[in-house]
Amino acid sequence: MMRRITPVIMCGGAGTRLWPSSRESFPKQFIPFFGPRSSFQDTVLRVSDPSLFGEPVIITGRDYSHLVADQLEGVGRTGTILLEPMRRDSGPAIAAAASFVRKRDPGSRLLVMAADHVIRELSVHAAIEEQLFYPTVRSRVEDEKDDVLEALEEHHIVKWTLAELEDMDPKDERFDAKMTVLMESVRHHMKEEEREMFPQVRKAVPRAELQDLGERMRAAKAGVPTRPHPRAPDEPPGNAVAGLGAVVYDLARDAASGATRAAGQAVRRVKT
Repeated sequence: MMRRITPVIMCGGAGTRLWPSSRESFPKQFIPFFGPRSSFQDTVLRVSDPSLFGEPVIITGRDYSHLVADQLEGVGRTGTILLEPMRRDSGPAIAAAASFVRKRDPGSRLLVMAADHVIRELSVHAAIEEQLFYPTVRSRVEDEKDDVLEALEEHHIVKWTLAELEDMDPKDERFDAKMTVLMESVRHHMKEEEREMFPQVRKAVPRAELQDLGERMRAAKAGVPTRPHPRAPDEPPGNAVAGLGAVVYDLARDAASGATRAAGQAVRRVKT
């Protein structure tokens, strides 16, 4: 019998890096920057399969508990909210969640997640559209070639911005400006697709095929790059081939980043 997985969602950050859109009273993880739901709500929905996951444990500050409760209700989900008495790094928060879950469900495994993975989410979204959606549009919808090429150029700009943000210190004076440009670019891109491209696709492609395409796009999330690669090909077959190498690279980099964070937390614990 498979052990149940308990998601632990950390969303206690103040979000002041994205001021004024995100501010201490309403942090970025609760703001729907790139769609109808916030990144917190998207994170909750990713772990909502009852056959795999138990009720999530959400770690946040007292000032944000009402936001968590409201947004859980907004997507029809429930969760256990643990309040941090003061802001610390992720180590103490994870330890508190582990202690709580061990008492509540001793056989459960923890899946620790942050609620604001903007770079990862946008990178995955771009890769899926480039591998599956745009080729379908070009092959099935007349007179949409120019719109697809324009969309690919917009992806290219977004990926370069994401790549710069990924390696930038949040304290850098250009960080906020780049995040603002990123949000504006993504919102413009989404509005154009919803207003111009999507209606043409719905007219040209039968509903059953669209449903099949949606299923393939959802399944593709597990095998596409999770980081921006603006120099990589963005059309088939080159993007599929390059994507395999990018996935391996991203997994290795994610593992290295995790080891670095763990080492840093260990050093801080020794010092204190």
